[in-house]
Amino acid sequence: LAAAKKVLLEGNPGALPAVHTNVILTLDQLDRIVAAPSDATDITLQLTNGARMTGAQLVARALAQRGYVSLVHPEHGPVNLYRTERMATWKQRMLASAEHPVCAWPGCNTPADDAQVHHLTAWSAGGPTNQENLVTLCAHHNAVNQDDPSRPTERGRMVRVNGRIAWVPPWSNTPRFVPSPARPPSPNHNL
Repeated sequence: LAAAKKVLLEGNPGALPAVHTNVILTLDQLDRIVAAPSDATDITLQLTNGARMTGAQLVARALAQRGYVSLVHPEHGPVNLYRTERMATWKQRMLASAEHPVCAWPGCNTPADDAQVHHLTAWSAGGPTNQENLVTLCAHHNAVNQDDPSRPTERGRMVRVNGRIAWVPPWSNTPRFVPSPARPPSPNHNL
């Protein structure tokens, strides 16, 4: 009651919750930043809250005193928990958002901080809660994604092909790879 009185009558909002944003940093970007921190202005880093910053800004902030930096190997995924838990852990959520800082569904820009962690192979179908089976999707696209690959789909489904996230449209079985700052496109992948 005393806290409510302070907020309502005295205008004291109380303690504000901490906000943690994840900065996505690939190993090659880290190498360039470490080699020449003052020249890192041409490196653009994606944040999970939808913002972007330069490598020089990251260095100036002393590698995020408030927030996190995820180092992402371009081919190898992060740690797996396999099928021990249905819900993604905090670390898995941070790593999924590092791979896709916005909803991975093509054309959606919902920040990962506001998205859900989706199982590519549904938990109910035996899909594990490991990093290779997870992707960030907004609540809407998580709901409309067709989880059963044996059934026709009205809106498409998300899959992982050769380590990269792709969307399979309803009119074709050809996956369309989704851009990710953690996995720059290679000449062998269509976007």
